[in-house]
Amino acid sequence: MYAFDDGQCLYANPKATYVSRAKDYIPQVEVGDGYMVLDNVSVGFKVEHTADSKVSKKDTVGWLQASMYF
Repeated sequence: MYAFDDGQCLYANPKATYVSRAKDYIPQVEVGDGYMVLDNVSVGFKVEHTADSKVSKKDTVGWLQASMYF
């Protein structure tokens, strides 16, 4: 899911990865926000949350990001 309006973007990305050796899914969700500060530069943040599974433990990670587009 993605929304872009007047230089600002909001998004949510639910996902699940299947690990065949464990025969289990790793459910995750990523949400973020960004803002275009120039025509080719954006800044933003995102938060990724991973749920408990046989392969991984519950974890939440935050990111600050800057991007330049060519």
